[in-house]
Amino acid sequence: MLNGNDYLCLARHPRLVQAAADAVEQEGLGAMMSSLFQRGAHPRHTLERGLAALLRAESGVLCQSGYCANVGLPECLADEQVPVYIDRMAHMSLWRGIRSAGARRQRLHANAAYLRGHLEALGYDLDGGAAQILALQSGLEVQTLRLKDALEARGIFGSVFCDPATPVKHSLVRLSVHSELSRDDLDHVVDACREIREEVGLSSWASTRRHEARHPAALPA
Repeated sequence: MLNGNDYLCLARHPRLVQAAADAVEQEGLGAMMSSLFQRGAHPRHTLERGLAALLRAESGVLCQSGYCANVGLPECLADEQVPVYIDRMAHMSLWRGIRSAGARRQRLHANAAYLRGHLEALGYDLDGGAAQILALQSGLEVQTLRLKDALEARGIFGSVFCDPATPVKHSLVRLSVHSELSRDDLDHVVDACREIREEVGLSSWASTRRHEARHPAALPA
């Protein structure tokens, strides 16, 4: 059977089964109710303290399901002032918690889409996609160092990746977009990348030729 969540195969462990039966016999079915109604010296709170001590944590909270835990955690930690970074394949419960908290997930994607679209219009090949990490694929290491210097002279600091971190002749400068960037910040990056195209020899990059081959009608402004 491959359709369950009993990943450690503990659901039928004799000691766990017996402990669950003993709890129901001693406490009644109230042991299964929401913790909101479990006041005082309830066994649930004893278990929470025991688990916290095991994990060397200050305290702990047991949730009725992983779904509830994933929804509640972003609600406790985030609000509209806190950016949340999440993989697009993450469980829907996490997405629901982020939306409920009002966290700024959309700002990150909007910033990445804005910068990506403008840089591609200038002739930079970013391989499509929608990730918040944009790679300026200058190719040769000497070209990448020239690109790095040109960007830093204009107050833009990216991460340089060369051999052996990248294949030979596939060096790049990586720009990592985040949710705190304002529209003025993004426009500054766009203006700088427009200004340095001849200085860094953008038209000679192999990635530029690939971009032009995929978009023959797109002429950078």
